[in-house]
Amino acid sequence: MEDKFIDNGVNLRKDKWGYRLIYPIKNKDGSINWFNLITGGSWASLIKTSLLVALLVCSVLMYNRDIANLTAYYKSICWDFPIV
Repeated sequence: MEDKFIDNGVNLRKDKWGYRLIYPIKNKDGSINWFNLITGGSWASLIKTSLLVALLVCSVLMYNRDIANLTAYYKSICWDFPIV
């Protein structure tokens, strides 16, 4: 595949499905491009990834809370219910 340097550390790559933008984490001189490393190339990409991670974390927390409520409910109605 052929990469063409555009500007500000963005490369244009042609593959079998067409052209796409590549945001490399290293500049041409070998230094680290911190913006591309942290944000994935754009602020919109960072926001989308953050929302996805927040959704997953919140769903795990809600599941744990629901299981705790369920065990508390069953312990309150049945004293000898074997829940570990």
